[in-house]
Amino acid sequence: MTPVRRLTIVILLAVGIADLIGVPFMVAANHATRNALPAFAMPLGAAVAVLTLAGAVGLVRASRWAWWVSLIVRIVDTVTSVLGVTGRPSAALTVISVCCLIGSVVAIVLLARLRRESRVVPGRPAERAATRV
Repeated sequence: MTPVRRLTIVILLAVGIADLIGVPFMVAANHATRNALPAFAMPLGAAVAVLTLAGAVGLVRASRWAWWVSLIVRIVDTVTSVLGVTGRPSAALTVISVCCLIGSVVAIVLLARLRRESRVVPGRPAERAATRV
């Protein structure tokens, strides 16, 4: 496993866990201030977290779908994190949104490097791709 792949997996796991931690804060912010968040925000946050963790596991297993799932979910999370930072439903949720936003941007950059590094198929490990000519 290459260092870029390893770092990408670690960042995805960290951001996925942060997304999971953010879901109860979304529920609390919605109860404290009536309709502070749109109705779809909480299920979307949970789905993003689960898909991020699934993408990280898929990258460990070098599955073809993992790169695409991770990239799409990180783009969606970047948009929702920007909305979370600008909406400021609560202080805790704003901090979590900033951390997820930074982690998402780093993950997108690392996924792009991983794609460029493998050059063959996004799910194929770079070690095998380097031996193919």
